[in-house]
Amino acid sequence: MAIRTLKSFLRADVVGLACVAACGGPAAGQTIGTPDLIIVAAPGNHVASQPSVLGRAFEPAGRCSARPPDQGGTAREVLGRDLRAILVHSYDEATFGGLAGLTVYIRRILVAHPEGGSHQSHPYWSEGYPVVMAGSLEYRDGRRSRIELGNGYLHFEDSRGCQWWGRYLGGDRKSWVVHH
Repeated sequence: MAIRTLKSFLRADVVGLACVAACGGPAAGQTIGTPDLIIVAAPGNHVASQPSVLGRAFEPAGRCSARPPDQGGTAREVLGRDLRAILVHSYDEATFGGLAGLTVYIRRILVAHPEGGSHQSHPYWSEGYPVVMAGSLEYRDGRRSRIELGNGYLHFEDSRGCQWWGRYLGGDRKSWVVHH
């Protein structure tokens, strides 16, 4: 099982690098992926029940400031270096073609810049998007928080339990980061 998982991670990173090369590479100053982050399937291991439509707050919600500590960075920067793993509890396998495809998408979203340059403490779009991945974020000290993805959308809790939403632009900062 461990060897199969390792092969999936390596295959996902190779696919991700090929995609970045084919798409013209990352923008200046943007890193490719987050190689220190483990992404693994963990079905049925929820922190709490997940909503089916992106935009509903996780319950219970923590009290937090209206601005994330990143002031315009990527989701990976907001989550910090203590993030060890993303545990994938459920995802739309048909959409991503398996865990390797989902892993590439997660890594792309984590290093993309949100629309407007900053994450928001509330959803700022009116449309409802289905959740295509629900999971947990695991930190080095064992704490867990929640994460969910839509097509170009992300809702997550940082290490303090603060919730953030974002729509994500690609490396060219003009087109959306979507799973295809």
